[in-house]
Amino acid sequence: EKSLSPIRGWNDVRREHRARIAAKRLRYLIEPVSRFAAGGDDIMESLKSLQDLFRDLHDVQVFSSEVDRAMRKSDDETQPGLADLSERAQARGQSLYEEIERDWLDGSADPFFERVREFAAELSAAAKP
Repeated sequence: EKSLSPIRGWNDVRREHRARIAAKRLRYLIEPVSRFAAGGDDIMESLKSLQDLFRDLHDVQVFSSEVDRAMRKSDDETQPGLADLSERAQARGQSLYEEIERDWLDGSADPFFERVREFAAELSAAAKP
């Protein structure tokens, strides 16, 4: 939850990477016990979706960086095609970011994290003798 809050924009590579790793760690923590409390499977699916979004965004960021590098070395003949690729990559990155923002940022993930807390509480209660 804390790793999502500082993300600002589609090209916030470092913070998005941290959030992706945090989601992965949470998923790996919940996965072995997901069937022992209500909502575990839904939580797992949500985390997988978030990881997929961040993976796709990371791929776009890497591609965009490579296109930008190629543009700096390009000539007049290849420049227009590379510029078009760059614009398309940025549009795709922005689109992915908007989906992450809509579903996960600025409080939109509060219901998800409440489900995680409820899941953890149910697990904890079941573990007590």
